[in-house]
Amino acid sequence: MPDNKPRSQAFHTPAVTLDMQNSDMNKVTLINLQFNTSGNFKCEVSAEAPNFETVAQNSNMTVMDR
Repeated sequence: MPDNKPRSQAFHTPAVTLDMQNSDMNKVTLINLQFNTSGNFKCEVSAEAPNFETVAQNSNMTVMDR
């Protein structure tokens, strides 16, 4: 039976740091980005057993100064 709180796992990607504490099932928070990190990124989410359904989406990200 799946847990009530989904587990998260992040894979290392050069130039991108995922802030796991401020990310959840509705948003992804990235930190320590450089302007040249802007570009097309893919986010992939997989469900637990028994289905292991996977959903992926590409989107353009532009890094801006605050």
